[in-house]
This record gives sequence, structure tokens and C-alpha cells, in this order.
Amino acid sequence: MNLGYERKLNNGYTAELLVEQALNTRHSGNAWTTRHASVALDHEQYGNLAIGKQWGVFYDVISVTDMPNVFPSDQLGLMSNDFLGELSGTGSAENALFYRNNLNLGDAGQLNFGVQWQGATSGNSWAGDYDLDNRFAVAFQYEFAGIVLGVAHTSGSFDQYFGVDTEQFGDKLESTAFAASYGSYGEGLYLATAYAMGKNLEAGHSYRNIAGDTTGFEVLGAYAWDNGWMALASYRQLDNDGEILRLDDQTGSTSWNEQFFTAGVEKSLSENVALFGEYNHAMGDDMTDNQWAVGVRFFL
Repeated sequence: MNLGYERKLNNGYTAELLVEQALNTRHSGNAWTTRHASVALDHEQYGNLAIGKQWGVFYDVISVTDMPNVFPSDQLGLMSNDFLGELSGTGSAENALFYRNNLNLGDAGQLNFGVQWQGATSGNSWAGDYDLDNRFAVAFQYEFAGIVLGVAHTSGSFDQYFGVDTEQFGDKLESTAFAASYGSYGEGLYLATAYAMGKNLEAGHSYRNIAGDTTGFEVLGAYAWDNGWMALASYRQLDNDGEILRLDDQTGSTSWNEQFFTAGVEKSLSENVALFGEYNHAMGDDMTDNQWAVGVRFFL
């Protein structure tokens, strides 16, 4: 459930409040969890300054392939740290300061940019203890003639991070991503691809707790017709050159390759209601069963 509030201020400024909650209907534990909670000050010329927990600037770039309803992007570091990349800042960065702005280049297009800072933090989860120093992220996107090219980098260091051997794999938590897309999702033809190179980025993942270097690749294509139907297909892959810290009978292994192919259809019944169906086929080393899902989305 996403609630957004805006209030116009003087001199062209707008105050913004965002709160998004997730309802757990499948597993025991907390029924409600906070996905986003932030306050921001926005100005058309001076940009947007926000503090709290929201999608980070790294996600601004890799989100081009994060479109399926049920089987979305998980090979670019988005789902690190057991949920949505809160600690790494690659997804929904928590306890963070964000600044975003854009530069209109006229006939040459538009340049969007963002920077992000997260302070030192420590704690523990099911995967172990973590003790992180400051983390920083920067992202750029260039838009021209329906094409968007993006690059993002996030970096920080740690004393402890979910059992990672710092002598073997270093004390850096970082990733660099490149992405490209064409068109607008849900409007005719849409094509997108993204590639990420991470270090210790998959440590603390709820399924595959991996230390060391990882590379992720995703590609997605979709086409929407005027009658409300849309079809999509995506391919996702993740490789590592580190060590699997915890993954059933593969703990201690030094190689991992997972691949997924997803296909789906969606039908818009109105501006606020859509039906969808998706099928996810697991390949490579991944031990997940093939899955399918059907559902309905309401936009309030």
C-alpha cells in the first residue's frame, strides 16, 4: 500500500511525504513491513532532496528490466540484504540522503543524475552480523529519442558483512551497472537490458548467500497493443567467482550460475485494474522449481 502526499510551498518548492507498506499474507511473522518511508523537498530547477528510505539512485538505472509483476529483477543486486537492497543501497536504500536533478539539453535530449549517501550502521539478521561504514552511490541517465542509457556505481566498506572473509574477498561492498532501454513500458514496443558487476553484493541474500565477485545480466522485451493486452519476456542470469556462504548442499562451492526465463501476459481492464499471468522457468545451478502465477492489480 503506497501513500503519497504533496504540499505546495512558496517560491516553487513542494514538500513530499511517501509511505509504502507491504502486507504479508503467506508467512508467519510481522504482518506489515515498511518498504518506503521518506520526506522530500522538490523544486523544478533545484532538484529533489529526500531523506529516509526509498528507491535509490542505483535502482533508477537498473529498474529498466524490473517490470514483471511476480518474477522481477533479482540478478543485479536489487534483492540483496534479505529484502530490497536496503544496506547495499542498490534497491530501497534505508537511512539515506538522496539528491536528484536533470539537465535539459534541448534537441540533444536530457541528462538525469542522482547522488546518495548512507551513514555507518551495524546490526544482525539471520545471515549474521554486519558493521558497515559510509556508503555512496551516483547514477547518470541520458535520454534521447526514446532511448535511455544509464550508468550507476555504489561503494562502501565494512568490518563485518554476513560472514564474508575480508582477507580473501576484501572489505568492499560495491557494484557498477550499465543499462539501456527503448520506448515506454506499457506503450507499444519496449526493450531493455542491464549488466552489473558486484563485489560482496550478494552476501546476506535470503536464498543464495554469496561472497566475492558476481556479474548479473538481464534483458526484457514487451509489446502493448491498443486493446489493453500486453505480452512480455525476460531472461536473467547471475554468475559468481567467490564462495557460497550458505546455499543448502552447495555451501563452500566457488562457482554458481543461475538463469531464468520469464514470459507473461497482462490485460488492462481499466486505468485502475489489470489482470496478469506469468510463467518462470529456472535453469543453470538454481534449484528453484518452475513457477507460474496469475493475479490482479489495483491502482488506487
